[in-house]
Amino acid sequence: MKAPEHIVIFHPAAIGDAVLATPVAALLKRNFPDTAITYWSHSSLEPLIAGRCKDIDRFVKFEKKPVIALISQLRSLAPQLFVDLSNSLKGRILCLAAGCRTVSYRKEAGKRAADNFVDTIRPLIKDCELPWFPTLELPEGGVGDDLNLSRGDSIIGLVPGVGNKRPHRAWPREHWLALIQGLSREGRQLVLFGGPEEAALGEEIEKSSNGQARNLCGRLDIEKTAGLLARCHLVVAGDTGPAHIAVAVGTPVLGLYGPTLVERSGPTGYEHLALSRSSQCACLEAKYCLKAEKTGPGACMSLIEPAEVIERVEQMLQADASRSGLR
Repeated sequence: MKAPEHIVIFHPAAIGDAVLATPVAALLKRNFPDTAITYWSHSSLEPLIAGRCKDIDRFVKFEKKPVIALISQLRSLAPQLFVDLSNSLKGRILCLAAGCRTVSYRKEAGKRAADNFVDTIRPLIKDCELPWFPTLELPEGGVGDDLNLSRGDSIIGLVPGVGNKRPHRAWPREHWLALIQGLSREGRQLVLFGGPEEAALGEEIEKSSNGQARNLCGRLDIEKTAGLLARCHLVVAGDTGPAHIAVAVGTPVLGLYGPTLVERSGPTGYEHLALSRSSQCACLEAKYCLKAEKTGPGACMSLIEPAEVIERVEQMLQADASRSGLR
């Protein structure tokens, strides 16, 4: 297609989905380098998406208001191409009223999320070659210096929480403690990442581990979280936003999965290394576990043993060290 002068990407989404969709902007800019790209989403994503995704030229804050007002806002942006990644009724209405060419995302449950998002624009572009990640750029040096993290140590990021909406995706607290004990040694720093809702969990794990893991849950904004994840040699996480941020800044991720499919939402490029018990899950893709407390980890997540996580972490660290030695 002829290069449009202006593209608007509509994607009011959670952090994980927003990051998984960043290749859409990257590929559009790769194919249409002179086109201006506007990203329309939640204000909470602005520091990460607008500030660190070099392919986004402008960020527009999405606000909940009547559809007619959103239509007016879209038309004032005057795009030549409207890309709806929301998979929502509101997005489909905006497509009908956009007054320009439109394409809409359609979720396919069995397909890798990043591929699924890219499928939305695939008919419009010629160059769709890998790699798609990393997509977020960070300032050189200085990130985390005020936290006294040694630059000589290997930093392993641990993400023990998964938010409050799908608590059954979490790995049990006692398993995290066993992992910390198994990974702790001189020359390594274990750092706990998470949002404000994980602050209490992080404090509890830090205390119970006798300080072997440092708790930063709830203490960092989203941009600083991305910066510190970029400094990690490896991140261990369940199906949650920080795992995808880590991939987007170029850090290897070991994913722990049970009630969600690695094939769909695993850390892009590292799905083959993830540890999954989806085949043993009785409530796959459900909102809570049918065999455990609704507010706690799912029964299938308990089947992932700390020993196998430790073994996989050591393998991934060794592989990373070998690659570094070849460079």
